Amino acid sequence: MENSKLIDIYQSANENQEKLFKKNINSTLHVKQESEKIIKDTEWIEIMERTIPYIDNILRNPNRFIINEEEIVKIERARRITVESIKNLSKNTSFIQEIDENRRC
Repeated sequence: MENSKLIDIYQSANENQEKLFKKNINSTLHVKQESEKIIKDTEWIEIMERTIPYIDNILRNPNRFIINEEEIVKIERARRITVESIKNLSKNTSFIQEIDENRRC
């Protein structure tokens, strides 16, 4: 059909015919799309295969890899004093040089 004939048919249809037509239409549309993508760069897969055992080991045994390095310094030079520092001083009182008994916390 030509476009002009379609336009003429559409314009000549009245509103009741259009409603009746739309009411009687029973149509469904199913779309299935499949695509394949070829991975050209597989270097990251090899890197992951090499590193996964090490990551797994760290996650299973985290205490082995976390190292806290501590250094004994004078209190004036200390950047921060943690709970662990106070516990260490209570166990090793020989590190305490002098005590000001007149001072209160």
